[in-house]
Amino acid sequence: GHCKRSSRSKGSKEVRKMDAGAVVYEVNLTVRQEVAAEYCDWLKHHIVEMMKIDGFLSYTWMEREEEGTEEGDALWTVQYLLSSREALEKYFQDHATVMRKEGIDKFGGKFEASRRILRIVEK
Repeated sequence: GHCKRSSRSKGSKEVRKMDAGAVVYEVNLTVRQEVAAEYCDWLKHHIVEMMKIDGFLSYTWMEREEEGTEEGDALWTVQYLLSSREALEKYFQDHATVMRKEGIDKFGGKFEASRRILRIVEK
C-alpha cells in the first residue's frame, strides 16, 4: 500500500505517477473580527481571480474550529485543487507575490495566513 512507500524515492513508476497527479494547495486564514466582513467580500473576489490561473481546477472554502483563538475572529481555510505540482510551482513563480500582496496591502496586520501543500493519496 501507500504507507510503506516514501514519496521521496523516485525509483518506482507508481511514485512518479503520484507526483504527476493533482495536489491541494491549502491556505489557512485567521481574520480579525473588525475586518472579517470586508475581508470576506474581498476573499470571494480573490478566489475568482485564483480560479482563472492555469491549473486551478476547483476550490473549497471552509470554516475552521480551533481552540485558543480570539472570540469573533474568522477562521477560514481555502483548499484549491490543482492539476499538478508543476502548475502550483508556476503559480508560485508567476502569480503568488501579486496575489498575496493585494491582501496584505488591504488588510495588513489584521489577518494571518499559513499555507500547506497536500498530495492526495486516496479518495
